[in-house]
Amino acid sequence: EGRLGEVTQTVRAKGEAMLVDAPPNAADKKVADDISYGSEITEFLMFSLSKDVQTEDYAGLREAIRARSPNLVRDLTAWFKAEAYVDTTKSPVEFINKVRTPCGQFTDKEACNKSTLCGWSKNTCKVRVKPVVDAGAVLRRMVKTLMTNDKQRALVLDERMSPFFSTVLYLELPHEWITASV
Repeated sequence: EGRLGEVTQTVRAKGEAMLVDAPPNAADKKVADDISYGSEITEFLMFSLSKDVQTEDYAGLREAIRARSPNLVRDLTAWFKAEAYVDTTKSPVEFINKVRTPCGQFTDKEACNKSTLCGWSKNTCKVRVKPVVDAGAVLRRMVKTLMTNDKQRALVLDERMSPFFSTVLYLELPHEWITASV
């Protein structure tokens, strides 16, 4: 009755036409866009990480991920500083296309800047993290995922992260917890 009562009261107070036909609330839309962007950038960073840990430059980070090392936070932070940057401009979050190219593959500034997730910084193409998200929170989320989610850790280590993100693919299901724990 509680939630149903809330809905009924809102419909009575605001009117059904306003709820159905009114333009979206700008503040709510911004919050939703920022949350979506936070999720997208985290997933893109995981995708980029899966590519980078295959190289000799990040062999130590790869081992830290594999072993769930206490140094993972330090190593992942160093990787982030080398491969990404926090954009200080307050540009709006634009639509993020689902086909993605790792930023490191762009060698041209113009092509790099056309990507919705990359930006040119210090004469190289890096992952551009917009200030609508806290980079520290994104890194903590990545560390937690790599430490606790066997499925995503394996996808990163085996370079099987997809540029076509669907969060449901990366969730650990109950039967996977059971088989991973046995």
